[in-house]
Amino acid sequence: MLIAQKTVHLVEFLMIYKYCFNMLPVIHIQNLERMKTSTGIIRILVLFGFLISAGHANGQETFLSRVDSGKFYGIFPVVDNHIVYTDTIILNGSADEERLFDRARVFFDRKEDAKYYFESEDKGSGELIYQGELDKSLMSQKPAVHFSLILQFKDSACLFKLFEVVITSPRAQYMPSLGYGTGGHVTAGVVKTDPVETAISLENITIDKGEFSRRYCQKLDKRFATIMEGLRTALL
Repeated sequence: MLIAQKTVHLVEFLMIYKYCFNMLPVIHIQNLERMKTSTGIIRILVLFGFLISAGHANGQETFLSRVDSGKFYGIFPVVDNHIVYTDTIILNGSADEERLFDRARVFFDRKEDAKYYFESEDKGSGELIYQGELDKSLMSQKPAVHFSLILQFKDSACLFKLFEVVITSPRAQYMPSLGYGTGGHVTAGVVKTDPVETAISLENITIDKGEFSRRYCQKLDKRFATIMEGLRTALL
């Protein structure tokens, strides 16, 4: 009877464990090319990337503890507790809203340093939004890096920012399993499954852990800065 009760408790524990595991916001990308042509799916990827740490009570405190002189790990700029690259252009006779929209589209169509995918345009609120993915030709062995770019027109100025950076890469998965040990005792364990594409927001990485070396992060920062400078040049 005691063994039976322990077995039931163990099975219940594994069921709960499996449920929690399945609730982790792991993104399974079945067809990356299909995702690239669907801004809706890309947007979902971005949003879920920022839910990766939803189950960690101290996630925000951990992020803030890694901010040094206004930058995450002293590398990525932080605005309102998020990694955000921002710039502003004052509107004048040669740079009204319509002209800047057109210039921004030309910039995105050129796809320099990254691939861009149109998401939405709202001239009423003065917003133009694109999704981007860094060109991997220079870092082909590294994970895919996705981000959002938005132009906002307000009070005679154009604010543009790069934010919601999400990194995707294949990772091995582990599932709970039951086994039987000596004497028929039930034992709990895990089995390794095939790798699946997973996503993590840039705010949730740990430098010098896995693929996120400080040098790699500095290269990311440089590439984001290049994109922002290129966009500013295109808009002026």
